[in-house]
Formats: sequence, structure tokens, C-alpha cells
Amino acid sequence: MLEPPSRASAWRLGWSTPIDYNDNEGFCGGFSHQYSVNEGKCGICGDPWDANPRQHEAPDGEYATGTLVRQYTQGQILTLTIDITANHMGHFEVRICPDPHVEATQQCFDQHQLCLADGSGNNFNITSEVGLHTTHYLLPPTLTCQHCVLQWRYVTGNSWGVCEDGTGAVGCGDQEEFRACADLTVLPPSPRSRLALRTPVNTPVKTPVKTPVDLSQAPVKPSLPSVPPTPVKQ
Repeated sequence: MLEPPSRASAWRLGWSTPIDYNDNEGFCGGFSHQYSVNEGKCGICGDPWDANPRQHEAPDGEYATGTLVRQYTQGQILTLTIDITANHMGHFEVRICPDPHVEATQQCFDQHQLCLADGSGNNFNITSEVGLHTTHYLLPPTLTCQHCVLQWRYVTGNSWGVCEDGTGAVGCGDQEEFRACADLTVLPPSPRSRLALRTPVNTPVKTPVKTPVDLSQAPVKPSLPSVPPTPVKQ
């Protein structure tokens, strides 16, 4: 997840966060591990359910530094950009956990699933291309938080399984899943309440061209302030 930058991939976009060279592997340990070993369960940010610690989750995960990578305004449209290096069809889902008193949980995420900005529902069905896929979600009009965690879920759709009506088809039944998390802030539309974050407020994101990203290249610094953002511990 490149926009907003995920805990695993923020380093590729110039943030001083730990380098995760396997940031495209937030797949719950793989299909067999997720369903045969962990009975379908997965860490909220894509780590295997039985990992200890889960490296992308607070409080002990190496990549869960609490670095706030984006600041939004209440009810704003959020741009989501995902680099798909191997297309398995399926759809994206986005949720947000705003609870400042507890670590993010799936129960918290499930209370705040975001809707697509075009009003077409919650799930974004991806096309068959590899490369960058961009869509837009609407932040809840009543939700604010000084530290939210956003969860992206990619439920693939290219495995054969049993459908609800008992028939078999590609895309039915258990499917491989990918997840990622990002730390962000959502503030009311009032200048007095804005945090002094070292990142541009509501930085526009240009619609990327759908071309594969060479993950072997060094990260390219975005147009960010010269002083790196100060990590905020959860």
C-alpha cells in the first residue's frame, strides 16, 4: 500500500521507518498457513495469526512505529493506491480504527468500514492489470482521531471454491488475502485543532500510471519537508 503509505512500505516513500523488503508479502502467512494452520485467521496488518510478535502490529512489532504518515480532514475523500505485482483478481476493502484507548483490533476496524467516494458500496473490484491501482474512499463525516489506524484488505478471487448455493466456481469459498496498515490523523475542519505534523496537510496525490514498480530500486523521496517526521509511539 503506497497511499497512504503503509507501515511496511513507508520507507519506500522517504519516511525514516524500518525497511521491510518483503512489504508485498502481507498475505497472512500464505493461503495454506492461514486456512490449514490458523483456521482462516490473520493478523490485522497481514502478519500470520500465530506470529509472535506480529511485526506490523503494536506494541511490539518492528514496523509498528506509530509514525503518522498522513493528516486528513473529517469527511474528506481519501485516495488509496496499491501496487499489485501479481494480479489475483478480487476486491479491496478499507476500514479504520479510531479508538485511542486500545490497540487496533479487527472488531474496531469492522465498526468503521469505509465507503467508496462514488457511492458504489464498500468493495473496489480491481481490473486485471498489474501495477498501480487507485481508488477513492470517503472518511466518515463524524469521525476524528489524533491517531487512527487504517486497514487495507485485498480479498483475492482466483481460487476455486464452493459457493453459497452449493455449486463450485472460481472466486467462491476461501480465498488468499493480503492486508496492510497505515497510521494517520483525522481532524475537524478547524485550524485551531490541527497538529503540528511534519508532513504536508492534505497533500494531493497525482493519479499514477498503471505500470509495475521495480521493488529492487532504492526509495524515491517524495516532496516532503527536509526534516523527517518524528515517530509517534502508539
